Formats: sequence, structure tokens, C-alpha cells
Amino acid sequence: MKQGGGTRAWWLVVAALTIASAGCRAEDSEGGGGELPAIIRTRFTTEMKSILRDIRLAEDIARVETGSYVDWAKLRGSFLSRSIPDTYEVRLIDLTSGSYRAEVTHARTGLTCQLTAGSGSASAVCD
Repeated sequence: MKQGGGTRAWWLVVAALTIASAGCRAEDSEGGGGELPAIIRTRFTTEMKSILRDIRLAEDIARVETGSYVDWAKLRGSFLSRSIPDTYEVRLIDLTSGSYRAEVTHARTGLTCQLTAGSGSASAVCD
């Protein structure tokens, strides 16, 4: 029984990888403009929301310690404890002492999530 179960599991893994790679190839052949499979879109947006949560926490810590939100270089160097994979681009936009907008983009797919924070509230939106 064990041997048949292992073979079946192996075929399931092969099938899943084939489906995932087919979705990636379809996007590549359309010049990156094609629709991403939902599972891939979900994976990237989940990671981007996680990055935005960590940025928000780091900015909140920076604001408590310095009295204002800080720019990306200072945030990354002094307050952000996580490393951001090279596949994601991060920008802080409209930075003031009391508010900011953080934007994370998955470079390969162009998917973007934004977080607007200020006056104690924050909301993340992904496209």
C-alpha cells in the first residue's frame, strides 16, 4: 500500500507543478499582460500585505521613538526587522510627520498593494 500511495502523491505533485508552470508560461507568452491564476495572485498579494503590515509596525515604532514617520532608508536601516525579497519593490509616498502611503509591487507581475496610514488608521488595498 505504501508504495502505491507514494507514487500517487508524486503524480499529484507533478500535476500541480505542470498546472502552475503552464499558467506562468501563458503569462510570459502574452508579454506579462495576461491574467494570473488565482492561486498565484493570492500568494503574491498575501506576501505584499504581510510586508505592508511589517512596514506599518516599523513606522509606528519610528513615530513613537522619533516623533514622526521616517523615510524608507531610515525605516529599513533602523526600524524594519524583516528583509524584503528582491522580487518586491517598496516605496513610501506622501510621507509627512503624521501620515504616509506605502506601496509594494511584485516586479515580475506588476501586482501592487498600497497602505495609507495616518491619524491612527490604516487600510491596505491590492489591485
